[in-house]
Amino acid sequence: MLPVWAKYPDIIWGSIGWRMGAGEDYWCDWCEWYRALTEEERRVYKDKWIEPDPWQGFFEFIDNGTPPPWSGRRRDQIKAAAVPPVEGEYEILSPARIQGLIKYYFKSPPISVYAIDEEFDALYCDSSGFVWGVRLPTQGRPIMKRVTGRLIGNDNAEIVPPIT
Repeated sequence: MLPVWAKYPDIIWGSIGWRMGAGEDYWCDWCEWYRALTEEERRVYKDKWIEPDPWQGFFEFIDNGTPPPWSGRRRDQIKAAAVPPVEGEYEILSPARIQGLIKYYFKSPPISVYAIDEEFDALYCDSSGFVWGVRLPTQGRPIMKRVTGRLIGNDNAEIVPPIT
């Protein structure tokens, strides 16, 4: 079998493309096939299919569960980008910053809340209780905006930030 990066060269390692659809199916089939190889067959396979730069550490990850080198760099980049919004900031476009804010700073709203004037894929609250919406377009970059329109709760009653 071809290694995953050769079968689907357009799906980068760490992409959701390996966790759904054709990429996921191939990844699972490949792992099952690879684990059935003998140690000698694995050695020959690794010699034939040298990991390209973006895939360094792949075989170590598959064989031993060792996280790839890029994962630590990515984690550090996301953590460093998690700078809380400043007063007057209403839009965030950096994917790393959006991920960092969601992971390290923002929380889910303490009550069920819905934005009426804009469509968002998810809503979060900052530490001041203001609501931020995230849009994850199928193409292009994610967008995070502070919700300035109307918010309602489960009972359709209007909610006025800050939410505590």
